[in-house]
Amino acid sequence: MGIFDIEKTLDLKIEELFEYRAFGELYKLTGEKNSVLAKFHIQLKTLQASIYYLDAYLEENWNLDDGILESKWNTIYQCLNDIGVKPAKHKAYVAHIKMYEAHEKSIRQGILPQSYTMHHFYYYKSCDVKLMRRLILDNFPILRTLFSLSDWRIFDLVTEINDDATDIFEDLSTINGNRILLMALTEGNERVGICFSDYLDLLYVKNKEFNYSSKSWCEKIKILTEENIHKTKTILSNNLNNFTSDHKLSARILPYLKLSNE
Repeated sequence: MGIFDIEKTLDLKIEELFEYRAFGELYKLTGEKNSVLAKFHIQLKTLQASIYYLDAYLEENWNLDDGILESKWNTIYQCLNDIGVKPAKHKAYVAHIKMYEAHEKSIRQGILPQSYTMHHFYYYKSCDVKLMRRLILDNFPILRTLFSLSDWRIFDLVTEINDDATDIFEDLSTINGNRILLMALTEGNERVGICFSDYLDLLYVKNKEFNYSSKSWCEKIKILTEENIHKTKTILSNNLNNFTSDHKLSARILPYLKLSNE
């Protein structure tokens, strides 16, 4: 068991996240016993949940308490211990999560996600997924013969954009660094549609030209990436078409944006 019980709704969310990122397929490729995989899966889910709890605190509170943030981070570090990461390596393993936390905090100083380049923002937004995949390779090194971590770089950018496009309505009720939502609130739907469609088109080209490693799973990653670019463009278009002025007025973050822009 993990160090805490995960609520059913969050547990389902994590399972969907892991499946979407093909973790289930990676487990099967390890050749490990089901009991070993099941134990590791629980540890990985518990770590992911601890990161979500940190994120949830940031999403629910404009004014942040350093003591509460420290407590959330201590839980993350305990989960890393449980999964076999020595304390001396904690800082390196969570560096990208720390960076994304800084992005979320900076919204409170009026620095919105669109202040960063698309690549920079979504590279760090995929921090938790990259950490989970790194831990999978640490625990099942045989997978290193199939792919390198860098082979997932474009896939992770695309799937994070997909998350923002999918969650645009859900994130109305939170203080969230959803770049698509915040751009729609401050710059309008049309601008968002053009900006993200152009970027996804650029990623499509980059995926064709990307210097994947010569390992056996790379062609599959390339195909998965292309498929998700098409899916993401469809979700983005559909959700923006249904994102109305009434939705915008209901956004919890809207009053804070007005304050920060005054």
